[in-house]
Formats: sequence, C-alpha cells, structure tokens
Amino acid sequence: MNPLCGACTDCRVPPTVTVPRTVQAAQQPWPRIIAVELADANAQLLRHLFGKLAVPAEVMHAGGSNTTEGYAIDPDVPVGHEMGMLQLAGVGRVPLVTADHVAESRGLDNITFLTIDTEGHDSLVLLGARQLLSARRVRVLQFEYHERGLWGPVPFYPPHSREVSVFIYYL
Repeated sequence: MNPLCGACTDCRVPPTVTVPRTVQAAQQPWPRIIAVELADANAQLLRHLFGKLAVPAEVMHAGGSNTTEGYAIDPDVPVGHEMGMLQLAGVGRVPLVTADHVAESRGLDNITFLTIDTEGHDSLVLLGARQLLSARRVRVLQFEYHERGLWGPVPFYPPHSREVSVFIYYL
C-alpha cells in the first residue's frame, strides 16, 4: 500500500509528499461535498482520505439510482477498486438514493459540479437527477458513457439508455 493515502499501490508519488502549506492555510471556504459510494470499503476509504486531508465532506454508503425504493447489493470488492458491473452477490443491502432526493433532503438549491462514475449505470443516476437537470440547477455535469452496464446491450435491463439520450438532447 502507498503510505501517502493507504488506498492502493497505483500512485507513483513518493511517500514523503505532503499537502502544501498554502493548501493547508487556505482561508477559502470549502464547497459542500457529498459523495455517494456503493461499496462499503470505498466509502470507508473516502471518509479516511477526506479526514486525512481535512476536507469537510459527507460520505453516503448508498447506491445512486433513479429511485429511492429498494436496495442495491454492497459489492464485495477490495478497497480502492471499482467494479465492472453491479454484482448479484455481495455482503449486504445498501439503500438507493437519487441526486434529486439528496439535493432536496440537504436543502441544496444548486449543484456546482455533479460527477457520476457508476461503471456503466450512469444513465440511472442521470434519470434520478431529472428534476435538478430540467430546472437547470446543475452548473457542470460529468458522467461516463461507454458500452458497459445500461449503456451497452444488456438483455435483462430495461432500455433506460434511450430514455436518457432523449432527455439529455432535450436539455
């Protein structure tokens, strides 16, 4: 493990690197950060890293979706890893949240930067942000589009990607 953060061995940064004093002493208020993470190991890692870097953030152990009804499966993945697709087996049930619900429940009028990285299930999260996006309450939106998950040809999923494509074109 890399002693810098303890997350993985991917970094090429020497372990002696520290956060510059100019960053530590910054008087600018931090933006409000809310991270939604499906895998418990990664949610714990995010809490650790935010704490180590003194970044005020809320980490929700939940699955981003287009609905708040039901549960996702907490994937049994090693810390720092992402999954290629949702697993049908895991270590427990995790509640589902939508971006619309998170914004409403936390009193967020606007979102400056909404980034989505759900390994091919981004279309569901986009549908769960329909109110925010339709009302133009998201300044910058970033998501992945590739042939995994709901973007790709998966026969047992409903055809959400077409609905999302039309919705994004409309925006």
